[in-house]
Amino acid sequence: MSDTTTTQLTDTTDTTNSLRPTPSVTLVLVAYNHEAFIEEAVASCLAMDYSPMQIVLSDDCSSDRTFEIMQGLVDAYDGPNEVVLNRNDENHYMEHLSRLLPRLTGDLVVLACGDDVQHPDRVAKVVERWRQTGATLLTNQARVIDDSGRGDSIYPDAPASTAELSLEHFLPRAMNAACFGAGLSWHRELTDTFGPVRIGARNMDRIFPFRALLMNGCEFIAEPLMGWRHHGDNMTIALRMAQSADKVEHGMWIQSNHLNDMANFYAMIEDAQRYLAPLGRQAELAKITSVLSNNLTGTIRKWLPVRHVLAQNKVKYH
Repeated sequence: MSDTTTTQLTDTTDTTNSLRPTPSVTLVLVAYNHEAFIEEAVASCLAMDYSPMQIVLSDDCSSDRTFEIMQGLVDAYDGPNEVVLNRNDENHYMEHLSRLLPRLTGDLVVLACGDDVQHPDRVAKVVERWRQTGATLLTNQARVIDDSGRGDSIYPDAPASTAELSLEHFLPRAMNAACFGAGLSWHRELTDTFGPVRIGARNMDRIFPFRALLMNGCEFIAEPLMGWRHHGDNMTIALRMAQSADKVEHGMWIQSNHLNDMANFYAMIEDAQRYLAPLGRQAELAKITSVLSNNLTGTIRKWLPVRHVLAQNKVKYH
């Protein structure tokens, strides 16, 4: 397989080497019905200690005051960065970020969410690490906070297995805890080459790292650069599975998880074929598709009995 970037828990980068030129940067915040958190989220982006850059603030047709609050903060902004405010005419959900990609002018894109809080040095730290490594995708630790902004736990806690961002380590489960969606940044070559996440594959925190590992690799910044807010409206499927006491509801979330996995595995196989075949990297392609095909087959086997139980309870696809 191709060489990929492996990051240890301590930064051992040799900064005596010449750094890559400073890239243009876009910080993009996506929001939907985040009225309770959006003021703090947008303010943290506008207070970033990095310039010049493009800041794109986009509301996905919220039904609450999210956009109104965003607009007030933008109107009052008097900083050095270009700020673009967008509101979708309809809710695009999983397509929200994909539809924004053509409007992002930066070579390096840093993602933020409307319920999180960015540390003022996040963009500067991401740019610094990219200039040192040239990685296609970068990810960073976060401090987990609750609705009120309190919390001291760190995600991920970065054992060696989490910080190991190589294709060989990633493939068996096609995921890595360090690559959670809210903490991702990437070079635009990733989306220029592959385009948006394909319809049906829901998890950019799996698809984007996989694509990056086919290219110039991933880098993990073992430092909390944001407050990642956990609240009732943004719980992951894994958390909902763990907290579902009702047997049928629990089975429905298990089914959702399996269906997501199957869609992701299929999308990764397609991405590997589209990217590696024209480069003549057939041996690598065969290894990757073999692992992902086994993952897909194994997930189908796990899903079938769950589907059977739900069908007995007259539950349709969730």
